[in-house]
Amino acid sequence: MLDNSTVIIASFTHPMDISITPLSLLWILPLIATISLIYKATKLRVIIWKKMLRETIILFLTTTSFMCFLALVFWVVIEIIT
Repeated sequence: MLDNSTVIIASFTHPMDISITPLSLLWILPLIATISLIYKATKLRVIIWKKMLRETIILFLTTTSFMCFLALVFWVVIEIIT
């Protein structure tokens, strides 16, 4: 029987297969939310929950919209090139 350390090491050598579909791109949203929350938690001197939540949501929306804008720009560039 495999112990926990073997399973953890095996997960790094055989990564989970995530298909490349438009729906699989939604996996990036929890990652952006987590990064936004941790970034704001480290930057605020005094944590006021209402202010932190508001700034985290603003950072999440800004990051997401900028990534969508970049995807659109890359798509237009690829369409022009090909």
